[in-house]
Amino acid sequence: PAVDTPYITVTVCVPGSTTQCQTFDNIEVDTGSYGFRILADATDTSGNPFDLPLPAENDTNGAPFAECAQFVDGFTWGTVATADVNVSGETASGVPVQVIGDPTVSGESSFPAIPTACSGVGTSEDTVTTFGANGILGIGPFAQDCGSGCAVTTDNGDYYVCPASGCQPSTMALNAQVTNPVFDFQTDNNGI
Repeated sequence: PAVDTPYITVTVCVPGSTTQCQTFDNIEVDTGSYGFRILADATDTSGNPFDLPLPAENDTNGAPFAECAQFVDGFTWGTVATADVNVSGETASGVPVQVIGDPTVSGESSFPAIPTACSGVGTSEDTVTTFGANGILGIGPFAQDCGSGCAVTTDNGDYYVCPASGCQPSTMALNAQVTNPVFDFQTDNNGI
């Protein structure tokens, strides 16, 4: 775990639902990254494992998008899904998030292994133990984690589309990129 790192509690819901929700503590707050990321093996405040059926972001052929997020001390790999994210009574609805270590794209199911362009950049941090938190809320100064470069450049190092044949680099529209949910709050939305 990091030193002098703030942690918060976040409630995550299936978009539009008030009953399919889980609350997670031990969510790291990071001013140097962007977007909300939850670990697939996170445990909520009631001791239950993460099991929300968050809708995946898919391409036009139905293949899921995945993201390789790089941090100073390693990388994360997981699907891009949509969730309602609540922090201290403020809710961002239908926000793209990353589900880190999601077995549907981690090589633990019928999907192929993590692309070497991602796995070759450092240590995998795809579990709560290796990551050191249940998730991370990146509240850097930008709304999306990659921006216009990923919207127009296929080989951007962040986004992949993962049909059964293997994950390939992909563009990602701005509105589908993992997003800092604070920008989507109705009030108190200046980014931090």
